[in-house]
Amino acid sequence: MIITIDDSIGILELKQFLSQHFEMKNLGTLSYFLDLEISSSSGGYYFTQAKYISDMLSRANLTNCKTVDTSTELNVRLNLHDGEPLHDFTLYQHLVGSLFYLTVTRLDISYAVHQSPFELHASTNADWAGDPTNHHSTTGYFFLLGTSLVSWSSKKQSVVAPSSTEAEYRAFADTTLELLWLRWLFYKIWGSLQLHSVTSYDQFMDLFTKSHLPGQFRDFVSNLKMVSRTLP
Repeated sequence: MIITIDDSIGILELKQFLSQHFEMKNLGTLSYFLDLEISSSSGGYYFTQAKYISDMLSRANLTNCKTVDTSTELNVRLNLHDGEPLHDFTLYQHLVGSLFYLTVTRLDISYAVHQSPFELHASTNADWAGDPTNHHSTTGYFFLLGTSLVSWSSKKQSVVAPSSTEAEYRAFADTTLELLWLRWLFYKIWGSLQLHSVTSYDQFMDLFTKSHLPGQFRDFVSNLKMVSRTLP
């Protein structure tokens, strides 16, 4: 938990109150959080991601490359058909995702990063009156950045929807709120938002709203790019 307010007494009182209800440990002044390095002075707070950048360059084997003055060449326009397709694009996807996060402190590379051909895909659905006890519907949604799952939810609606249409609209409203938050988080969404219908069988959003036969369940999990991994 991060507590920030221009009131040292208020911070102390809040920590004392929380410690009475939760087991807590005071880590002192904030200096590192989610790969953000934080320092402060009388002029304010300063954020950097120097270690994050160094780790990213090492992962890409680019530590010995020369630096350049700008992040993109002048008048260069990238498109999906330039160059040769990569045989293994996993590292590329990891680096693009890392660059997105790097724009939190490096606003100067925002234009170059957002030229990457990644799109945010959303899927939402509702299981109308699926709860046999109180007849509440279940909202489910997920977001894919390219092929990577970045956000998801499966939650009962707070009121009884009198029709499947209303249940779907409520699910769509929740999904839209999450989309607005992700749009802020990713700085901007490039491209346009388009709605597409799919068959009931291909709606793997249903993984978040109802139960399924084993084969279909495995197909849905596979579509979400989830894999099993044996622990060492």
